[in-house]
Amino acid sequence: MTVGNLLDDSDVAGNFSKDNVEFLYYKVPIVSLIAPHSGSNAGGNTVDVEGAWFSYNPDFGVWPRLKFGDIAVDCEFINTVRTRCPVPGENKVIGKLDVFMSLNGANWHPTEHSYTFYNAPKVTSNHPTSGPTEGGTIIEMHGSNFVDEGDDGAFNCKFSLVDDPSTFKIVPAHF
Repeated sequence: MTVGNLLDDSDVAGNFSKDNVEFLYYKVPIVSLIAPHSGSNAGGNTVDVEGAWFSYNPDFGVWPRLKFGDIAVDCEFINTVRTRCPVPGENKVIGKLDVFMSLNGANWHPTEHSYTFYNAPKVTSNHPTSGPTEGGTIIEMHGSNFVDEGDDGAFNCKFSLVDDPSTFKIVPAHF
């Protein structure tokens, strides 16, 4: 990053005077990964973004921001190659939106990545309702809003103990 002074060209003869207003120059950020690449349109989750040239200098209004289509969010600066961003919720958008990044909130750069919003799945029943502790039982889930993104590992089921919900196991889901 480079800080320079803005010059005032009020002199008609072409002479410039220093006006003590600073301007910060930075490299355009590069995004190489956004994960996960899909989630519920209710929001409440985050995406991890990896790449290069992420900057943080709030005195100059510089910090990472993402825009999902036209919906912009401020991100948490972790370091120059990683940031974490909240996924906007309550937008009722369904489908794939292009993702853009900005460090100043004015210049938005395409990331060549997208994020897919879907309605939250609702499970109404499952069969069987029990199985051995060793695992291996295939469970058939019934409900609505199940979406197949076609990417392995994109969807999982989370199982927790009724007595201790903080103890859980996540397993891949298949269609």
